[in-house]
Amino acid sequence: MNSTLAGKKTALILEPDRSMGFMMTAVLKRHGFNVITCETLQEILTKARGAQVKMMIIAEDVKVGPKTGFDIITAFNKTYQGSIPMLVTCATPTEEKVILSIRAGALEFLVKPTSEQVLMRKIEAAM
Repeated sequence: MNSTLAGKKTALILEPDRSMGFMMTAVLKRHGFNVITCETLQEILTKARGAQVKMMIIAEDVKVGPKTGFDIITAFNKTYQGSIPMLVTCATPTEEKVILSIRAGALEFLVKPTSEQVLMRKIEAAM
């Protein structure tokens, strides 16, 4: 592991909205997290393995090739057997999306945009 990451909490973020991803990255860094952004499912699984990830934040409305947010949440949870908490964000929430996300392994479902206080409160509760 990179010595600059030693002792830091690491979070993976998969967020297609650049401004939301930038905001979440800035907030997490202010709170002592190292942040790794990802664009594909394989990248998520590889980077999570190598970085001692403590938190995963994924946009439900992401579409990565043929994979949807739910596919990614399910694969990540299956690979890590629930050992890495996941927060799911969504700009267009429905009851069905919330239920599917929680069933797929997410601990929390956040409506975008969200405030720094809400984001950090949910992360702290999940960890």
